[in-house]
Amino acid sequence: MIHLNRTVTVNTFDVQGTVARGQDRPEFLAVACLAADLDRPIDGRDITRQLLGSLPEAIGWRVLDRAVTMGLLEWDPAARVATLSESGRFMLEQGQVLVPEEGVWRFYFVDDPLIDNPVIHVERIETPNAKEERDKVYKRDRSNPPAQGAPIPRLITDSIGSASLSLVTQNGFELRELGKEGAMGSTSKLQLSLEWERDKLPVVSLKGSLGKPDEQSAMNVEQRLPMPNELASMIYEQCWIWLVSNATGISERELADRVSHAKRPVVPTAFANQAVESLSSQRTNLAVPSGKLGILGIFDKTTLRDLELVPRTPDDAQQWAEWLQWESLDRYVVPQSIVDLSATVDQRFPFHVVQLPDHSKLTRRALSQPRDKTARFLLTPYDLGLWS
Repeated sequence: MIHLNRTVTVNTFDVQGTVARGQDRPEFLAVACLAADLDRPIDGRDITRQLLGSLPEAIGWRVLDRAVTMGLLEWDPAARVATLSESGRFMLEQGQVLVPEEGVWRFYFVDDPLIDNPVIHVERIETPNAKEERDKVYKRDRSNPPAQGAPIPRLITDSIGSASLSLVTQNGFELRELGKEGAMGSTSKLQLSLEWERDKLPVVSLKGSLGKPDEQSAMNVEQRLPMPNELASMIYEQCWIWLVSNATGISERELADRVSHAKRPVVPTAFANQAVESLSSQRTNLAVPSGKLGILGIFDKTTLRDLELVPRTPDDAQQWAEWLQWESLDRYVVPQSIVDLSATVDQRFPFHVVQLPDHSKLTRRALSQPRDKTARFLLTPYDLGLWS
């Protein structure tokens, strides 16, 4: 399991404009549903026949015109028909119609490679309230007063015409038109989390508060995000390799070759670099320092848990196997026991050929170091003549 975190800065910007927000308007959703069901361009006659019953055809054309104005349909003036728009599909999925409103708006936006829709929330504010909020920011930091008449950030202007969901209310909204200038406001911090289990899709979520947590106006955010574009074409092993390479210094190419050969994530390691517990279990937890994870950006330090270890070189494999064989002797044995034990140890090194000592070599080792705790499991049956 990969578990990554980082802090995301949320900026605010106040500007006058037109924003469409989700409302319950089933009569217009019915028009979008009709266009989707027919799966072809429609006109006022289709709406009259399918939805309005005995009402005059002119009413159907008026409804069509209103649906086009609201962004549910796209009008083709040459053919005098309309088709379901991308915004209309979004509205159908959400079960709400985006109704345009004019006013002064506060946009909450972020710049992060894992957040495809940078505007994560929008709220309508009264102009005096907007000024009051900017004054609060100025009082908190007089050396950095908010910009007046600032150009609109590109992250906001690039979102015009793209329907999205608020991460606070889960209601849909779409930026339609914006003024030329506005003013930057306060900032907030959210925690972005990426959790990825092998053979499953990654999960990206945001958690925290917009605004100061101790203020009544603070808005809680705890939402799972849609699949980011940067992750859509990436596989688990690619992300895993980046992390392990960052932690161990082993090249990504070497790790990729090992993973490809083993057909599962494995960490090559030197025999001398591992603790006794890791050598016995051939598993370890790996501390990964903070660093940049390719196109996914910079993450805080983390830990990869229960990783499988494999020898990095043939010499490492031989030393490791001999160590395991010796350390596995925990009872009195006879030659056949050594044969069985060696076969078991050999199976733990499927990617290397190891040559394990037979009972004669093990006996000579025990005789040379009789005080070793393992030696008695060999020497006692040997002295009793059980090895003849």
